[in-house]
Amino acid sequence: MNQKELTFFKNLLLAKKEEILKSIKDTKEEGRDYTTNEVGDSVDIASNSYEREVLFELTDNERKQLSEIDAALQRIEDKTFGECADCSGKISQERLEAIPTATLCITCKSKRDTK
Repeated sequence: MNQKELTFFKNLLLAKKEEILKSIKDTKEEGRDYTTNEVGDSVDIASNSYEREVLFELTDNERKQLSEIDAALQRIEDKTFGECADCSGKISQERLEAIPTATLCITCKSKRDTK
């Protein structure tokens, strides 16, 4: 992969990372709204508890995405970005544009999914 392509994907990943970090910040602020002492019936309390749980699950998913983005950024630095982790072949440009954190070419991903 040439330097222009690596720069494109680096910028794409950094923008996605910034978007996730903003989302996490917003989620934390929403979570603070739910931590106030509430008075209500058991249905209200259960509903608010469920909403807090959903917010924390989203944050866990976002942490996973951040980890995948950081790993992809490291592969860019190592000049291994776009190489399949299984067969060492090239991951298609289209696949990387759709999923810039992809570590497998479509063939190897399909093989893993069918196992």
